[in-house]
Amino acid sequence: MNFIVLCVGLQEAAFWRSHAGGLRSPAQPAESLIAKTKHDDLPVVLSPFTYLSIQYYASADWHNRFVTLLDSKRAIENVGTDNMEVELRIFAAYAPLRATEYEDFIKEHPAFLVYASNSGDDWWPTALAREHDSVELLAGDGDDRVFLVHVKSESRQ
Repeated sequence: MNFIVLCVGLQEAAFWRSHAGGLRSPAQPAESLIAKTKHDDLPVVLSPFTYLSIQYYASADWHNRFVTLLDSKRAIENVGTDNMEVELRIFAAYAPLRATEYEDFIKEHPAFLVYASNSGDDWWPTALAREHDSVELLAGDGDDRVFLVHVKSESRQ
């Protein structure tokens, strides 16, 4: 028994030592990178795959800026499934999520930011670059990037 306690204790000590600087919010890297763009007036689109964790841990100043876009057709075209969109639509009925249909969102927002991480599931920047006048990379840090999107006027009708 003492041996098991010793092993678990050593494992826990190694874990907590690796987090000596403290645990950090999953939203903090996104908030810091987006702040560098100096576009404080624009909404920030997050992938359906990263939205929940970033939105949940976002500071009060950022909470209302984060949104995720729902578009089953584009999701299926880009990743082969719309499971996340379907699940977020259901979840939104029970929790205060800013999950908005893509077509409705672009009618109200001629420009917006997109925060993307380098995962195969973060397909919005590529899809938007095919469809809109401009998708400009504003900031990057490792696998994380922030884009400025300007929507074509005919797409907003």
